[in-house]
Amino acid sequence: MGFIRFALLVAMFGFVAGSIFLGARNRARRSSSARRLIMLGGAVAVAGASFLWIELPSHVPDSQGSPAGLVFVVLAWFVIGALILLGGFSFLGAAFARVEPPGQ
Repeated sequence: MGFIRFALLVAMFGFVAGSIFLGARNRARRSSSARRLIMLGGAVAVAGASFLWIELPSHVPDSQGSPAGLVFVVLAWFVIGALILLGGFSFLGAAFARVEPPGQ
């Protein structure tokens, strides 16, 4: 049962990551400025989320079993993880895109 759950989690992650990668690659093929903009946005998202990942735990008060603190930490993990996933795979998608010449 545990292996099936793990396999489904990996499959869902692969589907989401592949969709982000292919969407960013298709948008980046339109022009070199779109490619640069997507790569910059991805890099900023990963850098900002990484900074939050490192800096945020020191600002959360240590309260023993506070429900609000627990909800805050879980939400922060989801938001930061989503930013890293979105930014990283959009950056990679744009980096692997070849810009199509005009008229093709």
